[in-house]
Amino acid sequence: MNRIFTILIILVTWTFAESTDPGTNPLRTLEFEQWDGNQVSSWFGNNGHLVSHIPTGASGLEWPKSSGKTAVFASGLWVISGSTNGEVDIRSAAVEFTSEFQPGIFESSPNEAEYRLYHIRAGDNASTPDWIDWPVDQGAPWIDIDEDTMYNPDIDEPDVLGDQFSWYVMNDGDQNTHSQLWSTQPLGIEVRTSHFGWDADTILTNVMFFNWAITNAGNNELDSVYASVWCDPDLGDASDDYIGCDPALHLGYCYNDFGGDQTYGAAPPAMGCVLLQGPIVQSPGDTAWVSGDPVPDYRNLDMTAFSVYINGDTLLSDPETAGEAYNYMNGLMANGNPYVDPASGTTSRFVMSGDPVSGEGWVDHVYGNSGDRRFLLSCGPFSLAAGASQEMIGALLLAQGEDNLSSITELRTLTNSVTSFWELLQQGIFTDIATSTLPVSYVLNQNYPNPFNPITTIEYSLPEASSVNLTIFNIRGQEIMTLQEALKAPGKYDVQWNGMDQSENPVNTGVYFARLEAGEYTKTIKMLYLK
Repeated sequence: MNRIFTILIILVTWTFAESTDPGTNPLRTLEFEQWDGNQVSSWFGNNGHLVSHIPTGASGLEWPKSSGKTAVFASGLWVISGSTNGEVDIRSAAVEFTSEFQPGIFESSPNEAEYRLYHIRAGDNASTPDWIDWPVDQGAPWIDIDEDTMYNPDIDEPDVLGDQFSWYVMNDGDQNTHSQLWSTQPLGIEVRTSHFGWDADTILTNVMFFNWAITNAGNNELDSVYASVWCDPDLGDASDDYIGCDPALHLGYCYNDFGGDQTYGAAPPAMGCVLLQGPIVQSPGDTAWVSGDPVPDYRNLDMTAFSVYINGDTLLSDPETAGEAYNYMNGLMANGNPYVDPASGTTSRFVMSGDPVSGEGWVDHVYGNSGDRRFLLSCGPFSLAAGASQEMIGALLLAQGEDNLSSITELRTLTNSVTSFWELLQQGIFTDIATSTLPVSYVLNQNYPNPFNPITTIEYSLPEASSVNLTIFNIRGQEIMTLQEALKAPGKYDVQWNGMDQSENPVNTGVYFARLEAGEYTKTIKMLYLK
């Protein structure tokens, strides 16, 4: 009851603040609710706020859930195009502390009740209100089980991922919303947004996924487009934060200063944002993925730039115009000049891309004092023709070690596992990562029984997706049997060997060896076969 009352108060407050002229600015169906599907709890809104400070006036993301400790003040989507109909024309649709988006479909009235937030949770069924009212007419994903093209909640299903899935659609078509940031013309885009995650005692318990499906709903041809995740992380105390990025992992992150934090204590976590799937561009011979489907001769964009804003810094300051924001999304300074990595003296599109753990490269805590920071993780350029769509998928994640630097190490390990999980999931290789505890390292166990006759079991563990080769050799080093040769998801596996060679002939009594090659890991065990 308190939560519902709070949301109503927020709606009323927003109405008075925004609807000063009812004739030109109607009441908006603007909602803020909590996504709390696992240990991550985040206030978000149906106008693009992935994490929102608006409901409470304080940091919008709590971690761990119910701890009272917060890690992110606000976060949201930026989309900026550099060209409209072949002419240089910078247009933005961005979420910062305010938003240039409004709820609903492009060129529709934003006060329609159906443009609200929708939620599907584990265990929901045809008796659940949001299941019944699932907004397929707005583009919400669904499974047409009876293949009649009509949504029947008694037969068909919302097509969702995770144990908690939230969905809404928004657009940037109202010129009034653009006056809140950089006063550009609208792009004319719709964004179908979902937040989802798994509630299980695994690595995914500290991860919130997001999917932005961006459609050009207007008549303009948009080109040189960039999409970004903007984030204002505040790890407990906002005044003692540092920022870094790892381009190889497509990861931007925040870590704490040395000496602990007044909120999280001596072991402050690291918070990050990883790009799991970027928009697509033509690339002959490659294969991109969109909504779980392969797209031949295209590739998904990786993180192409990373920028940092620091309060009071003249070089790394917040953008004041759409042009400055566009330069940042291109990996340039606000004035369009390239960044120079002070550690190497070379230009870079990735600010703070060194390694804080080793202290090598362009590292925030080496080159400056801690403080309040924001970051922008970008990918582009790509095109967005009229009627065309692009998709951007990522995740917010948190990890905690024994101190600030070991938390970065834990965050990188988590990022690798989440990336592997997502890649396999998109390829239809379902993994139990969402429902079981993952191994923390590669392991090849001794076979059992040993000695054996006629069958023995070989167990191994993978902390991340790996190309696995498990082979049997005799005492002379000759390969006699390949037990497994395949891409495997993270997890624990057991394989049986029945004492046969590759031609299904029984081997002789003696010593044999099983060798596991997985990624850069190699280990061999000795086995004794007795007839």
